[in-house]
Amino acid sequence: MEVQPGQGLKGGRFLFPLTIMGLCLVVYARSSLMDLLVYNRQAVLGGELWRLLTGHLVHFSLSHLILNMLGFSLAVWIAWQRRCEHLVLLTFLAACFIGVAILLGQPNMAVYGGMSGLVNAVMVYVACLGLWVRGRWRSLSWTLLVLCLGTVIYEAATGRPALAVSDAIPFVPAPLAHIVGGMTGAFLALWEKSFLGVRVKVPV
Repeated sequence: MEVQPGQGLKGGRFLFPLTIMGLCLVVYARSSLMDLLVYNRQAVLGGELWRLLTGHLVHFSLSHLILNMLGFSLAVWIAWQRRCEHLVLLTFLAACFIGVAILLGQPNMAVYGGMSGLVNAVMVYVACLGLWVRGRWRSLSWTLLVLCLGTVIYEAATGRPALAVSDAIPFVPAPLAHIVGGMTGAFLALWEKSFLGVRVKVPV
């Protein structure tokens, strides 16, 4: 199947990212919503499973929110340039897998929030699909993959976020979220290429 320009994204092209970012803004503006939606390990273990998904909408400072929204906007914009499909499916799967991975793999993390894992999922998804495209897009795809991998390695080695933020709230990065998000994007791209035969057609 060949994805022609405009297919799959037409109509809902702006609705999906605007909805996600709009929800992030609303949640950030209402502390009661933050308390209800943030990933909280004890609350999840107590049965509030929705927090595994909704925690990605919660941000702990204005700079945290802005950086995540910029990253998500950039990732989706690149996906548009590639005429990529399945962004909604990818975001949902990545949100689920990241939440479960943090619950099982990081028992010491009591609270988690932010979209950086989802951003990584979209970036890796787009980059992996781009490896089958000749020309400058293939070079850009390799660059994106190296940057995503470098970010994970840096944060895992230093315990600091790759993008510095000047907040009173000390940020502790969660490399596991980026790893799981990236793996989700890579597996979805491989599934598309192997089973759907998607061929992304891009301008050169």
